Amino acid sequence: MPLIARRGLIAQVGLVMLAATSPSVFAQVAPARCYDPATLGLSQRNRRRSLGYVDVSGDAGKQCRECAFFTAGSGACGTCQLLTGGPVAAGGVCGSFARKPG
Repeated sequence: MPLIARRGLIAQVGLVMLAATSPSVFAQVAPARCYDPATLGLSQRNRRRSLGYVDVSGDAGKQCRECAFFTAGSGACGTCQLLTGGPVAAGGVCGSFARKPG
């Protein structure tokens, strides 16, 4: 089998395997949306970017729900004082995380 044909076969098998597993992987990782990013104003988007806000924290002990600036809302959503009361995911985090006292 020529080298090029073998590479093509390996690539196709890899794509098939990826396609078969992707939906279940993405379903488990997708965060709950507390807001529509498309509706955020420029100021809100810039502030999120400057604070390094992400919807899903990589550290279970460092999430918005544990932050002093977070105010709980409905479900897994809330607001953040640093984002001028903007909506955030309770499981998110930013670079200005400050653990709630107590």
